Amino acid sequence: MPLVTGTLTDFNLNPLTALQPELTFVPSGAATKNGRLFSARPISIRPEPSGYFSIELASTDGTTPETWYVVIVRFLDGSGNADYLRWKLRVPIAGGQIGQLLEAPTNPGLVWFGPNPPPGTPVRGTGWIKTDDNPPTYNEWT
Repeated sequence: MPLVTGTLTDFNLNPLTALQPELTFVPSGAATKNGRLFSARPISIRPEPSGYFSIELASTDGTTPETWYVVIVRFLDGSGNADYLRWKLRVPIAGGQIGQLLEAPTNPGLVWFGPNPPPGTPVRGTGWIKTDDNPPTYNEWT
């Protein structure tokens, strides 16, 4: 099964060990693929003290109906706090790092350089310099 990896920290890059975090991956619904029926039961793990985590998840490529995971970060320190990621986590057969698999909107303060548009869903104001045009052209999402 594909392996999804990452590191959970705060914005100071400190692991959240004292808050006893738990990551929960919630399938968007039941699905089928290659003769297998997948339940939508959530799957939870605890990151290592460093914040690093890895989890094997079923690939969402080719499922019927289309599926993805929603990620929830719960803090088990008694606070009842949680972070609900609003972006879809699609898991390819090869797996990968969570930050590259989440369909998070792009940052409009950045400009993308390359022959293809930025991955994910560009938000208003995201710039793209299309490098295979001669001369390169600037595009902006509105």
